[in-house]
Amino acid sequence: MHQIADVSVIGAGFSRVLTAVTLMTVLTVSAGLVWSARRGSDQEKCEISREESGLVRGFLRARRLGRQALKVGAVLLCQLLAVGLVAARVNSAIVFVTTLGQAANLLLPGGQEQDAVLSPVTPAPLPAAGTMPDPRDVLTPVPQEDGYGAATVTGWRSGASGQVRVWTPPGYAPDDGRTYHVLVLLHGQPGTPESVSEGYATAQRLQAAVQDGTIPPTIVVVPSLNLDDQQWHEPDCADVEGHAQTGTWLAQDVPAMITATYPNVSRDRSHWGVGGNSSGAYCALWTALSHSEVFGSAISMSGYDIPVVGGMRTTAQLRRENTLSTLIATRDHQPLRFWVLGALDDPSSTDLGRTLAQAAPAADSVTSVSLASGSHSWTLWSTWFPYALAWFGGATDPVLTGQSQSVEEDQVGPVPWWRRCIDSFTTIRGSGLLVLSWAAVILATVLVLRAPGWLAGPRRRGTQAFLCAWAVRLGALGVCSLLGALALGLTLNSWGEFYSSWEVASLDLLPSLVTGH
Repeated sequence: MHQIADVSVIGAGFSRVLTAVTLMTVLTVSAGLVWSARRGSDQEKCEISREESGLVRGFLRARRLGRQALKVGAVLLCQLLAVGLVAARVNSAIVFVTTLGQAANLLLPGGQEQDAVLSPVTPAPLPAAGTMPDPRDVLTPVPQEDGYGAATVTGWRSGASGQVRVWTPPGYAPDDGRTYHVLVLLHGQPGTPESVSEGYATAQRLQAAVQDGTIPPTIVVVPSLNLDDQQWHEPDCADVEGHAQTGTWLAQDVPAMITATYPNVSRDRSHWGVGGNSSGAYCALWTALSHSEVFGSAISMSGYDIPVVGGMRTTAQLRRENTLSTLIATRDHQPLRFWVLGALDDPSSTDLGRTLAQAAPAADSVTSVSLASGSHSWTLWSTWFPYALAWFGGATDPVLTGQSQSVEEDQVGPVPWWRRCIDSFTTIRGSGLLVLSWAAVILATVLVLRAPGWLAGPRRRGTQAFLCAWAVRLGALGVCSLLGALALGLTLNSWGEFYSSWEVASLDLLPSLVTGH
């Protein structure tokens, strides 16, 4: 079982095997449907003539129902494989999961969530330069294809085990005479460290930022937040009783690993930043506010104000206490700098920028970048991460700080009913489009199963007639399977409120669907 769970789902080999299995299944099922339809027609005539008693009729009816159930199952299998193939190609580019075991953890139920109890994490400032590190904190990163080094370690303070990916500027050496800043980046949910290192914080992009002076020499760290099975479903930022101790992992273990492995990193908290995307953005800001003895700045890309995943969302009191705009006003912390990116078609992200700026004490600085569009997308994060780096590096240009990009939501009058009706069927989150897509799936499935004459192909006997009928049924089954994948994708997008426009969705997904990269 462990060997199966460890099978990689991001390599080209997995995608090729799944593609081959899907094609072979569709070819086999379509041929089987044609053969069954022709054989069943002849058998039905014979069976009707032999019906002599109610018992025989009942047996024949049960057998026909069994054949129909087998056909339905075969068509659903084709649709499921099509969904899996699309998901695998998208995952190859975005890297939500890396193995079959991780995919199973994400898809299987995570168990009933009980009211969480948070444990406090003892503040642990950065150690002074020259302090002898604990040998248990020293990393041994293995070089990866994406230009990072990776090590899977167990933090002895938290007891949590996870991967830590680290990028160092070319030519780094512990005795090179330079002092390095540190930027910790947190992935969203679902997500992995690879989704950050291969998504928006690529080694090429970081190297260019250091070489052109956008940021000072900086070490970038991407720790995993998937520290146990529970974290795949409900990732935490804090130490929650009964869960992996994520708060201690982020605030104590990871900084200790970096200072122990890279002794020439700065011990000035103002040179340490933490950032992330989506739920990782919330976690980054929460961590900075809770542990300002370590971090002096925080970056949020499409984050939110009120916790919506993890243990801190389980009770009304925990949600109130851990709302970021409440924390910034009530929790004692050293001065912090914040850079908050959001788009108006992802309202919770722009709400965070506004409420955080309003609630921040005078000692804190909040730079809010509110865009007219961009959704909750990798295209947005990849496009704007260089601006976040420039801000982290101390840039004050209005474009880089967002002052010239911020927009206000337009005051729009009532939308006519006919316009709302059209939008319902044309926008990517439209309810009418969802109903239409699932209706199309059901209709296509029925047509494939029942196959009227024009779809089943000519009734003549012979190899040529069979191949013609097979080709027609094959095309119909392929369309049916793709419609199923599309309908499920539209439903998940509407539920998760990821993409608000076809343009952003195509920019995010089409390259990975076409090339797998």
